[in-house]
Amino acid sequence: MTNLINVFLDSKSLMNLFKLREQLEPSSTCEATNHAVEILDAKYKKANLAKVVHEHCQHLSSPQKKISFSAYLREMRNCLREY
Repeated sequence: MTNLINVFLDSKSLMNLFKLREQLEPSSTCEATNHAVEILDAKYKKANLAKVVHEHCQHLSSPQKKISFSAYLREMRNCLREY
């Protein structure tokens, strides 16, 4: 039993198993995994919603901007409640 554990703890053996998995795994699964890792590794910063609405909703009137800002805030609160 100890020999079996030593085989799996050997870094070279682990790398070989990893390479074998990469060769056997469909490319679509690899792409999805890589995409998920990129999302998880991303650095997120706090958004200034008022600034976003001001900069990206210039085609809206002031009352429409207020409505958009309120809708953004409401949706953000709903998202936070779910988690």
